[in-house]
Amino acid sequence: SRARDPRFDDLSGTLDIEGFEKSYAFLDEYRAQEFDQMQKEVKMLQKQQKRRKNATLAAQEQEIRQELRRRVQQDKQRRHKGEMRAAEKELRREEKKKVAETGKTPYFHSNKDVRSLVRQKRRAGGRAGGARDKVEERREKKLAGKEKRRLPARRSRGD
Repeated sequence: SRARDPRFDDLSGTLDIEGFEKSYAFLDEYRAQEFDQMQKEVKMLQKQQKRRKNATLAAQEQEIRQELRRRVQQDKQRRHKGEMRAAEKELRREEKKKVAETGKTPYFHSNKDVRSLVRQKRRAGGRAGGARDKVEERREKKLAGKEKRRLPARRSRGD
């Protein structure tokens, strides 16, 4: 018989994301340690480059910096996905509670609702000193521009 891939086989069961995260939480610590180690390595390479110019040192430094950027982006994405899952779970719990208490028909929230809840929580949580996220500012500016375009053009007094 052929070998089977457990990722795509029903016999292997379903993926429990929360259980997976709990089981492999220790990897986050390893990741943080590796990140610190890489930063130290970059500093060491910079000092070595000041002493003597070497193309291989510059290439090594560039490679490590690229890996650092990639890891920062991955961590950011991991946090965002966690926030999205938590918000979705919260919306489902609230909806289930409303259905059980009042007998209303269930409403299944879209991803848009989940994203807006995450955005609301971010705004409510706030940043240090009330500083806002640049991405959020750009997004709001873009939405304001769209709203402005939707409005009918103003008429001048001479018409």
